[in-house]
Amino acid sequence: MDLLGILIIHLYCLSNSGLIEALLDLTLINPSPLISTSETSLVCVPNGKPVPDQISITRAVDAFVDRPRILAEQSRTKNYSSKVVWKNNEQNDSVGIFICEGKFNDEVTTITTVKMSQQAHFFPEVFSITANKGENVTIQFKRQLQTDADVMIYKNGGFISSVPRDDVAHMVEYPFKSVTVDDAGVYSAFLIGGNVLTAAFTRLIVRKCEANVWGPECSKLCPGCLNGGVCHDQTGNCICPPGFMGQRCETACGQSTYGRSCRICKGGNCRFSMFCLPDPYGCSCATGWRGLQCDKACDPGFYGPDCRLKCECINGGKCDRFRGCLCPQQWQGQHCEKEGLGELPLQLVNPSDNIEVNTGMNLRLNCTATGQPMPVHGDIQLLIPHRGEVNPERTITHPVNQTITFFKVLKMSPSDSGEWICHVKTAVGVAVRPFNVSVK
Repeated sequence: MDLLGILIIHLYCLSNSGLIEALLDLTLINPSPLISTSETSLVCVPNGKPVPDQISITRAVDAFVDRPRILAEQSRTKNYSSKVVWKNNEQNDSVGIFICEGKFNDEVTTITTVKMSQQAHFFPEVFSITANKGENVTIQFKRQLQTDADVMIYKNGGFISSVPRDDVAHMVEYPFKSVTVDDAGVYSAFLIGGNVLTAAFTRLIVRKCEANVWGPECSKLCPGCLNGGVCHDQTGNCICPPGFMGQRCETACGQSTYGRSCRICKGGNCRFSMFCLPDPYGCSCATGWRGLQCDKACDPGFYGPDCRLKCECINGGKCDRFRGCLCPQQWQGQHCEKEGLGELPLQLVNPSDNIEVNTGMNLRLNCTATGQPMPVHGDIQLLIPHRGEVNPERTITHPVNQTITFFKVLKMSPSDSGEWICHVKTAVGVAVRPFNVSVK
């Protein structure tokens, strides 16, 4: 058999086993999904390769408004991201359902997100719910406005139910028994007479298969996605939540990361942003954060996206809200249940928070990381605005469990001023440390 024939068979086997990932790795970042009077935005970001041919953000059909609403002008950045910004006087136009669409050759990847007003009559419990076929699900809307009026419930812009004013409690619920894919959609609730600014939205996503199986006939076993990962019902791949990566989402990258390669959040902080991925994942906060605004830290003993996961550490393990169980030496595993060498989380311990330098000078600095297993040369990076990644000069290992990588930046200029980032990535995870550089 010729090489082409062998390659075709190999690709077929990979595809049939669900090991080929979706072509595009896209994330739709939704800062402050609950809109007040301040500026708000959406950013659709590709990660890694292939680079999409086109990325766009569009508005879904809005049944609450009887006039067309034009999406704000989109900007494209050098990393091919697409961004939409609404000013503080454009709140009405920034509320609704939005879609990021990325195209590569003939493949299209879409992601859906929600923005709603803080003036809404109700708040959803969460902005998206992912369910397996056959599960029982209840959509919940928490009442915000204490006014006597009937509650209207819509699906995809069409009326489906109402609750008489005398029966309206603190929480309005819409239950499903044994959901099907036909139940999937955008559900909204508001008091009668309301409009788009008073509507609460949540998405119900239903996998085409029962739990833990995938495929056209739902006959193939999922790989067992960890840390809040969701098994794709068509490919069998695990869609990993922000802050985790790997075939089964087994690698915890730590705080301030998202995407398959654990990209760093802008400013080194994922707080106040909701991260949306292709269905059937939906939207969630980054690991370690919860709440509709993704502004609340996890309660003790919980970790992961929306703080939904419980640590349950044993053998002396300690719960970290970004990573899960941190195991002592001689123990490893998700709950520290297996004997082994154990791991220490990565940390960056320098440089100082603020550095000043004169124009034209060469700047020498180092990034120092700790962790177990220890980082090696090439694991530690220095990222500079307008220059990107700086090549390291050399790396040394310190006797007290430290890896130090040295960098030299030539001919500093005022354009180099801003936030720089030390970044380290190993099999254990990822750590970042932002600091400010001022060039006079």
